[in-house]
Amino acid sequence: MKYLLMTVPVAGIRRQLEDIWEFMEQLLFDNQDPHERVKTLSSLAGELHDVESSMK
Repeated sequence: MKYLLMTVPVAGIRRQLEDIWEFMEQLLFDNQDPHERVKTLSSLAGELHDVESSMK
């Protein structure tokens, strides 16, 4: 896994992880209506998918 991470630019993965953290904070601490929550979950899923894809 160490070698897989080296193929992804450090700044790119850092930005993705920061975005994931933001979405998690929104889900945990923001008072979202159901539509906003679905949007946040969708964005989080997209970011997680992008991280997974960049690791292949």
